[in-house]
Amino acid sequence: MNNLLAGSLALIALGFGGSAVRAADMPLKAPPAPIPVYTWTGCYVGLNIGTNYGRSKTEYGANNIGFAPGTQATTGDIKLSGAIGGAQVGCNYQVGTWVFGLEGDFDATNKDGQEFQFGFPDWRIQVTETWLATARARLGYTVTDKWLWYVTGGGAWTSMRVNNFIPGQLPFFSQQEKRTVSGWVVGVGTEYAVGYGWSVKSEFLYVNFGKNDFFSQFDPVVGSVIRVKQEDYIWRVGMNYKFGWSPMVVAKY
Repeated sequence: MNNLLAGSLALIALGFGGSAVRAADMPLKAPPAPIPVYTWTGCYVGLNIGTNYGRSKTEYGANNIGFAPGTQATTGDIKLSGAIGGAQVGCNYQVGTWVFGLEGDFDATNKDGQEFQFGFPDWRIQVTETWLATARARLGYTVTDKWLWYVTGGGAWTSMRVNNFIPGQLPFFSQQEKRTVSGWVVGVGTEYAVGYGWSVKSEFLYVNFGKNDFFSQFDPVVGSVIRVKQEDYIWRVGMNYKFGWSPMVVAKY
């Protein structure tokens, strides 16, 4: 009996020892590699192109031609349209899924429009923009690590030219004034990181330049202050390159 018990214990010990040796010989499973996650933190430069629509409401101010100040100066609002394109620069800082940023841009534009003013004789008022610049804050939210939606707002500036002229007449029957005017801008947009620091974006901006006075009641041709209320509606697409584009590596097991 004692010999049988001793033999059983020896077999059990031998079995445990063999299992330990086999376990020691098995290769260990490596932990999964960290998954790279894109980060929007960093500074960038880029280009944009799009369309620029606008509306100018013009009215008379102080004048020597018999119109009450505040009277509509044309038969209707002047509708302007043109192309727009230029460059932007900015910086972002990401906290969790939120992205805080600043962006500035400068674009050339050929937005232009004109309307008849009926009188003796009939004449035209023409409004033109030649460039537009903005400086804006951006607040974004990442739907995925590479897809950003944002709202934006800040200040805006443009070069505005107002021309009063009689079609087909000599140059001294026309007068124009060009000024830089300021206003404010708000908008929404989306941006997607395509890789290696590059991203593509699309955005809509609404710009309001308020009312600005051109000419004077003492001008020999116009004889009136022309008050212009200007709004812009801009849709554009663009591409950015972010410096230091290496993604943030996050361990996910």
